Amino acid sequence: METREPFGNIRENVITLITPVLDVDGRARQVDWYRSNIAGHTNYYDRPPSGVPFWGHYTRHDNNRDGISITQPITLNYNNGVYEYKPTVSLDLHESVPLLYVAGGTGPYNEGVSPITIGEWQLLANYEISRLSGLGLEGVWTWGFYTGWYPGYMLWVTNNHNGMGRFYETFGNGSAETMERDLSNSTYAGDPVIDRTWYRAAPPPKKLTWSMRNNTNFMQSGVIASLEMVAQNKNMFLSNYYQKGVEALLKSEEEAPYAFLIPQEQSDPNSANYLVGALHRHAIEMQRSNTTRTFGDVEVKAGDILINLNQPYGPLAKTLLERQDFPSDVEVPPYDDVSWTFGYIYGVDLVPIDDPNIWVHASRRFREGKIFIPETEVPAEGSIWVVSNRAQREFGPTRFALGNSKY
Repeated sequence: METREPFGNIRENVITLITPVLDVDGRARQVDWYRSNIAGHTNYYDRPPSGVPFWGHYTRHDNNRDGISITQPITLNYNNGVYEYKPTVSLDLHESVPLLYVAGGTGPYNEGVSPITIGEWQLLANYEISRLSGLGLEGVWTWGFYTGWYPGYMLWVTNNHNGMGRFYETFGNGSAETMERDLSNSTYAGDPVIDRTWYRAAPPPKKLTWSMRNNTNFMQSGVIASLEMVAQNKNMFLSNYYQKGVEALLKSEEEAPYAFLIPQEQSDPNSANYLVGALHRHAIEMQRSNTTRTFGDVEVKAGDILINLNQPYGPLAKTLLERQDFPSDVEVPPYDDVSWTFGYIYGVDLVPIDDPNIWVHASRRFREGKIFIPETEVPAEGSIWVVSNRAQREFGPTRFALGNSKY
């Protein structure tokens, strides 16, 4: 056991959960691809494709974009782990840009993210940059890569649930081979990666020899610095976690909307059920109306679903259900998707409610596993069925399932 500091302090003050490989299927296929196609190729600029063409049942790296609908088992398992253990801080390890990017984001930041979380991003990032620069590691930086707007990355389940999620991008060759690399033309956020700036005080050299060992050394050093900082400030991170829940409840009282309504009357009931299931997968609380009542110009009927925003994950519910308005005059183009409004992407009617009295409307908790809108049973008898065309998403797969049937 390592006895030098900061390891003793980390073991004493931080409960650390480590996932060596999150996608074991993808890793196994990548190893096979390397051994059969890439091994022995040491010229980064003249070699076979480094990425395996198939893994994760065609999902590939979109497994890190699945945090909106949560369709894949890997995403659901990761989310459920966060719900069970409720980490105050999580750290994803990725491989791409030189030499070690520590997530902070260029902004604009997602409105549903607590200002406390954004401050934590910068706090930890700057600590790591300072700590690693003091150890002589060049090319450690923050800010100029990734936005901080899209909530559907794997790690964002922590940000979305009152913790603080972040990631590293460590320089890689896409191979286990050692290679000569030229960084002189690499730019991020409009700046050459070899330039000294406020967010990259110790830039990397123009050219360097890079190996898997370098990648691991940088990543491991950053992780230790991160754990060290959390160990030294455990009470602050725990207090912040609690305060974000309080903040979510207080924020819900400041302005409309105060809730969202999902009416039972939908053009595509199955999509409505799917949307409700997605909200359950996000651990968002829902209520089912017991009676019919009007709030402002919105009629809530018995059996409708209500998502009140006065809950610890209210900001997440608002983020998923409201229309996004990404600024058009940003300095740095967005890194990823800028809109994901649930009602639009699922074709489901959602109605914001601007009357705070909705919070005292007679309703009961709508728990996971309950059926929102019962599905229609197709009659077994008969040879012709008439289906109302309301642009249901199931029409596509149904056509293929029917094979050569006439339609």
